Amino acid sequence: MKIIINIFLLTFINITFLLFFFNGKQELLDTFSRSVHNDIAVGNNRYAALKLNFLNDNYFEKIYLNFEDDKYLTVLNSQNKSLWEIKIRSLIKLSDSSKKKTYVVGIISLKKYVPLFILINCVYLSVLLLVSFFLRKQSQKIRNAELKELLAKSRLKITKSVAHDIRSPLTALEMMVGQMNEISREKKKNALQAIGRIQDIANGLLQNKIVDEALMVPVRSIVENLLTEKRESLKKTKKKIDLQFEFDKTSYGIFSDVPQMLLKRVLSNLINNAAEALDEEGKIVIRLEKEGGDFSLIVNDNGKGIPEKVLKEIKNRKNVTFGKVNGNGIGLMHAFETMDTYNGIIEINSSEDNGTEVAIKLPAAQVPRWFCNEIKIVSDNIIIFDDDESIHNSWKSILAGRDLSIYSAFKKSELLALTDEIENYQVISDYDLGEEQSGLDVIESLSIQDRAILVTSFYNERDVQDKSDSLGVKIIPKEYFPHAPIKDLRNSEIVFVDDEMLLRKGWELEAKNKGIKCDSYSSSEDLKAMISNYDTNTAFYIDKELNGEDGLELCQWLGEKGFNHIHLATGHSPSDFRDATYLSAVVGKEFPL
Repeated sequence: MKIIINIFLLTFINITFLLFFFNGKQELLDTFSRSVHNDIAVGNNRYAALKLNFLNDNYFEKIYLNFEDDKYLTVLNSQNKSLWEIKIRSLIKLSDSSKKKTYVVGIISLKKYVPLFILINCVYLSVLLLVSFFLRKQSQKIRNAELKELLAKSRLKITKSVAHDIRSPLTALEMMVGQMNEISREKKKNALQAIGRIQDIANGLLQNKIVDEALMVPVRSIVENLLTEKRESLKKTKKKIDLQFEFDKTSYGIFSDVPQMLLKRVLSNLINNAAEALDEEGKIVIRLEKEGGDFSLIVNDNGKGIPEKVLKEIKNRKNVTFGKVNGNGIGLMHAFETMDTYNGIIEINSSEDNGTEVAIKLPAAQVPRWFCNEIKIVSDNIIIFDDDESIHNSWKSILAGRDLSIYSAFKKSELLALTDEIENYQVISDYDLGEEQSGLDVIESLSIQDRAILVTSFYNERDVQDKSDSLGVKIIPKEYFPHAPIKDLRNSEIVFVDDEMLLRKGWELEAKNKGIKCDSYSSSEDLKAMISNYDTNTAFYIDKELNGEDGLELCQWLGEKGFNHIHLATGHSPSDFRDATYLSAVVGKEFPL
């Protein structure tokens, strides 16, 4: 079957080439034929013959007219045609009264194009051989993947019937919650999110796949939402469990390529295991840590621990369980499979009566374009645009002690009152303002997107992300905006190192428009020669490929010199630089402010 397909493809390629080739020759002949016809019509037979000679010399093996009354037009008349020759003709009409059909005829010899045909076929066969070799080399991996898929199908078969049965009541519950006007908007949103998560799980099981979630959500937000659900469910048990979440400032901007629902399911299973290991009371601590290009989610409990023999079997990936009446080990095996799929690892440390610690380590994903990694202050004047007074108070507390003038705007009209002076302000705006227009609409109407930040609970909605991205407005999730890093750039400068001159000029112009000092260099040597001009607060943005140099080496050199704000400006994924602990972040090449 494969041989037949390849013969068909090769034939198709050859026929396609011939069709394009002959079509081009036909169009050329038609164009010249019209010109020859015009020359004959006005009696310029010599010019017609010259044009035919030109065609003969440059594009055809032979060319002639089937019209023999004029000596100038019969010079090229030769109708002897070999087997290798193809005839192309173009009709010309010498006069309306003439019934005789006259053609300009071109002869193409295929013999001279045989090497080209051989080359095309050789290229195709070479590519085919390379692909076949690659496929053979990957066949074992494919077979292993198929075995894993079969194993997953068998495990999911048990739960499919349950998943099918819960879909209908979930749909009804979603409709009822949506119609409940007596509960607050925030509670309704949380309830619908919880129902949506259960529906995603059920749909994923029924379809024998995990629902693909296109929207990326910060890992910290995923964990916090899950723990809110877990605390509620643990209240219904007889156990007194203290569920805690620990994180530091490095956890603010961590994203993962693992879909939100899948990461939640893995972490949920680990928390359930920890809760099962506790007797009447105990403590479970989830820690989120980042190191280089990786992040870790660590679940630690002070329960009864795992016997050494059982722990060994778990590490060997056997479906074993301990301390559960109806356990089957599927949850932990699912976690192992997920880590394998997304290049992560699982580490388990435990001893009897001393508790258990399970750490999942994953590569951090590229931070999405819409996300605000840090609040960069470039103006002395800040406008807080939000309809909630408590948010204004929070921002005033966060920004206190920074010598800033902070103005509060609760409505669009209050912001419009500052239109004449607004170019001197930075704007921190909510999305849902309780008005017809959203915060993004107002930002767009006032053309202040280059100095605005959106802080909203709707950050994970596609239309909000898409519009923010199109405007160039960065988003901070509202639930943890107090933890967003703040960098004061009013008295500092940016240094950009890239070997593309136009890109450097673009950064310099953008910085000038925003009143920020920006120096740019084309090589590491140029920067090193001027490094004494910069202090540790300078923000460096270094390209990875610097005309033969490795920009990462320059970043490391800056780290050794004591500089604290070093960014690798590249299209590579942060996971490619796991060990580069001297980097503040891996970002794109767009201007960062």
